[in-house]
Amino acid sequence: MKRVLPSQILFCPGQPVQIWLDLPYLFPPSVQWQMFTDQWIDLPQQTHLRLDIAHPQPCQVYRAQILIPHQPWKTNPVTLIPFPNCPRLFWADEFIQKINYSFTDGSQPNTNWINLTQTSEILLMTTDRKYLYWSNYQIDRIGRVPLILDSQAQTQLDENFIVIPGKGPYGVAVDDTYIYWTSFDQSRIERTFKKDPSLPETLLTSEDGVDLPIGLAVDETYLYWANRGTSNISRAFKDGKNPEILYSLPANAFPEGVVVDSKYVYWVTFNTNRLYRGKKDGSFLEVIYSGPNLQNPTGLAIDDNYLYWSNLRESSIYRISKRKGKCPQLLVEFPNDVNALGIALSSSVIET
Repeated sequence: MKRVLPSQILFCPGQPVQIWLDLPYLFPPSVQWQMFTDQWIDLPQQTHLRLDIAHPQPCQVYRAQILIPHQPWKTNPVTLIPFPNCPRLFWADEFIQKINYSFTDGSQPNTNWINLTQTSEILLMTTDRKYLYWSNYQIDRIGRVPLILDSQAQTQLDENFIVIPGKGPYGVAVDDTYIYWTSFDQSRIERTFKKDPSLPETLLTSEDGVDLPIGLAVDETYLYWANRGTSNISRAFKDGKNPEILYSLPANAFPEGVVVDSKYVYWVTFNTNRLYRGKKDGSFLEVIYSGPNLQNPTGLAIDDNYLYWSNLRESSIYRISKRKGKCPQLLVEFPNDVNALGIALSSSVIET
């Protein structure tokens, strides 16, 4: 007996795959099933079966088999094909002046996507549904490039999207309307319209508690940032009103990249090599990870399942489950002459 499945299934590398089968009849409780391995697993009494592939590999053929006494039951082979618009992981190399990407599990890297033409010290990065943005601290610029994952992106590279002399942009964040950045040299947080970046406005200054700001994140209501000078994590409304300190850290911890999800704000500390999270109202703080795979972390990115960070000292990118905080996974490892500071993730829908 054979059950027909699609011969190809689109998937995103780094994300689990689930395949559902409607079984032809109710199997008895004694039936076992096998999926892609030599180990048989008890099958509960049911009329459907979910096949889970925790770490799918591109272009690999998979098959499921049900063991019924005197009646072997197999599916046809299924090949998994990467979906073109899967999320991507981006990183910048400030020494060889490139921006590269891979799938979010580090597979199929493209190390020749964007070649920068100006002197660059790319510190932090972010994305919206159309563009990748980055701060260029050395020449006081914010650049952007469309999320077109082929050679056309190079022709639309804009390294001078926002020119802000003397500001020393460091952290960068975007929402539907604005692009925000931290001015490290002037201890300010500013923003401007994405559609017309010619009129920046200052939201917060040192008088509001901004002190050598680095990482920056935004949600529907608030801005969140890391102050290197006073070693704390702060927030304010997106128009700059009501600034407040959420969490104070040990002196010289050097908090860096900041990201948020619906419940928590996350950050890394450059000097003490820790990955933190705290509730967005300042009521709960914990260290998620402090193991040997944090080596002067700088960039930080987040999706539904993982936290990603870049290591300056180790020249690498890792990710870890944001729920369990265990078993860091090495995604990208660079030669010693590569210095990847900023990282970012694209959404699963890329608008071109």
